[in-house]
Amino acid sequence: MITLCPALLFGQLTIEKEISNCKFGVKNASGQWIIQPNYISIAKFTNGYFWLRGDTGIGLADEYGNLKIDCIYDDIQDFRLPYALFKLKRKGRTGVFYDEKFIVQMDTLRVELDRFPNMIVRTIEKGKNFSYCIDTTGQLQFPKLEGHFQGFGHFDIAKHYSSERKVFIINKKGEVLLDRLESAKICNSNEVRFTQNSKIGVLNINGDTVVPPKFFIQSSCMNCCLDTGFYYIIRNKLDQYGLMKGDGSVILEPKWDLIWNAGYSQFFLRQEKTGSFDPDSGIVIPMVYDTLFYLAYDYNKFDFHRYLFSQKNGKFGITSPTGETLLAHDFDDIIKGERRSGWFNYFKNDQKLVCAEVIEEGLNFTNLTLVAKSSSTHIYSQNDDLLAFEINEGDIKLVRSEEIGQLFMVYLEDEVMIFKEGKRFDLGNIRSAHSFQNRFIQVHT
Repeated sequence: MITLCPALLFGQLTIEKEISNCKFGVKNASGQWIIQPNYISIAKFTNGYFWLRGDTGIGLADEYGNLKIDCIYDDIQDFRLPYALFKLKRKGRTGVFYDEKFIVQMDTLRVELDRFPNMIVRTIEKGKNFSYCIDTTGQLQFPKLEGHFQGFGHFDIAKHYSSERKVFIINKKGEVLLDRLESAKICNSNEVRFTQNSKIGVLNINGDTVVPPKFFIQSSCMNCCLDTGFYYIIRNKLDQYGLMKGDGSVILEPKWDLIWNAGYSQFFLRQEKTGSFDPDSGIVIPMVYDTLFYLAYDYNKFDFHRYLFSQKNGKFGITSPTGETLLAHDFDDIIKGERRSGWFNYFKNDQKLVCAEVIEEGLNFTNLTLVAKSSSTHIYSQNDDLLAFEINEGDIKLVRSEEIGQLFMVYLEDEVMIFKEGKRFDLGNIRSAHSFQNRFIQVHT
């Protein structure tokens, strides 16, 4: 018998191909076949098993060459656990093999691992869906339930969806604790967030209402807010907003035009004017601003809650989260821009253009100097850099530009402008341009 060189090595065992029939087998260190070369392919599987593909399907053999699962299955999967627990599929049906026996027979619609050793089994009987839970011995954890069972995971309670699309909360004995909810989210082993008439409330597992379903929940600072340290943004039928603690106590009645999360348990409030509110200390930023939002900068480097764009009486400035004015509200326009060195925030009025940059020590302000301008393009100098801004009918934006030798290139939407020593260098007829090696420029008119 002639064999090819070993294809794969696993300790003292090698997967080899027999050249006479072009099939694979497994040899031990003495060169003896422990798995005969009768298979189209073989691979090392989990927990010491070999995955075999034969002429009639897929099977498994152990490291001693014993065929544990016949090669008749369409697919075999493991559960990525340190146990010989396998899911088998054949002709659209699923089974589970463990400890050298089937603990779920091959007549099952679907099997999912809940939390080892428990598995969720789904079946169809007389056209209806059923779910039940078993452990690795095949022992039922509770009787079959009609509908869809979600699983316990790390909790002691779980959701079960009935065939009527209602939600039931059950314990690990299969006992129903809460029933016929519109929707539910399990937040921990004791409390459930539920929906009734599109309003959200909270129940404990005894069925007692912790938070009554009085309001629409606009948002919360966590998926489950069942603690006094967390808050819901609530909304009533008049689309007025308020704030509620996780225990159901309302700390801001729904009367505001808008409330949104400002971070660090602070919230922006709007009612004609905008300010901020801290549930522990009350109003922080007074309600005198047209709008508030955060400066642009590298959020990976710096805490983005440190500085706010603020607009007051139509003019822009910068305010701290505690309400302190850091840049006077003297500016008509703001521009956020990203350059290779980071994010910058520009403030402009008729007299000046100021750059606000977030650095480790705080805010750094730089006055920019106008060095050149055309009909709609202004060129400013910031330290040793040149920047181009396009101004049209009161709108201002930072446009792409680059320095090439003594020339400064400005790339507009349908025109390229070239400046040299603060003066327009081109004739106004360049439609596109490309630089090469930072020395040559190819222009198209």
